[in-house]
Amino acid sequence: MECTLEAFKAEVKRISTPPPPEKVVEKKSPVFGNDEHLTIFIHSGIEDMPQAELLAAQLTELNCTVFTTLTTGEPESIRNDLENNLLDCDVLIVFYGQIPPDWVRAQFRTYPRIMPKRNRSDPPRPPLKAMAICNGEPIQKPAHGINAPGLQFIDLANVTSREQLAQWIEQLRSGGAQ
Repeated sequence: MECTLEAFKAEVKRISTPPPPEKVVEKKSPVFGNDEHLTIFIHSGIEDMPQAELLAAQLTELNCTVFTTLTTGEPESIRNDLENNLLDCDVLIVFYGQIPPDWVRAQFRTYPRIMPKRNRSDPPRPPLKAMAICNGEPIQKPAHGINAPGLQFIDLANVTSREQLAQWIEQLRSGGAQ
């Protein structure tokens, strides 16, 4: 096979030169308006607010926007804020720690009255991506006795709860879990 000296030099250079490094595409944090962005409302009683705030911090580290229950202000303002959070969130987490189980049950009885408003809002809001009950301290407490299709349970006393929380959020972002 014949080739010119210049072609030979070019081939030697091509073979001996390492390929350029692959471009590393940095995954950006989800932002408002992004399909991957999740807005989460943690509904808790005032007794459980410190634990709910810890959960909120963990979810914020996972690039979620988190709202917790408003605990101060005029009753009408608190009620309006609660309803707005229920109408606007992608994920609802009810925190069950020191609050009595009848409080948790009462919340689940009110949701069917509020959630249909999501469809009637302007613009209409999609259904919740997920709903969960988060069990906090104390570990030993009466059962809340609530089960529903797609209802998730988060147990903060579990040593792997952070990893499970991260996996759950990732599944929600990819459209998998409910």
